[in-house]
Amino acid sequence: MEIGQSHHPGWRFRLPDCTADNGLHGRLVVSEPLLTRQVPDLVERLVDVEIVLRQGDAEVDRGTGANMLGSPLQALAHLVQVLAGQPEAPPLSAVKS
Repeated sequence: MEIGQSHHPGWRFRLPDCTADNGLHGRLVVSEPLLTRQVPDLVERLVDVEIVLRQGDAEVDRGTGANMLGSPLQALAHLVQVLAGQPEAPPLSAVKS
């Protein structure tokens, strides 16, 4: 899971701003790998996965997988489509650890 953040008001910035800030990554959470076939109804369940964003003890925001273009898989499909239209971008591929 990755959380993006920006200190630029309204998320308005240009590429040099991101470069100067070393990107927009706020937090990266890595856990033990889980084989997708071990999760019954994974595709349907991704829509309901909930995340809570906290600043200290205060809850700042809350969301679900449905916030990602309806489903994380829809967001991934959109990314694949966008990259396909950019010949200079390398194609997505699975990474085995």
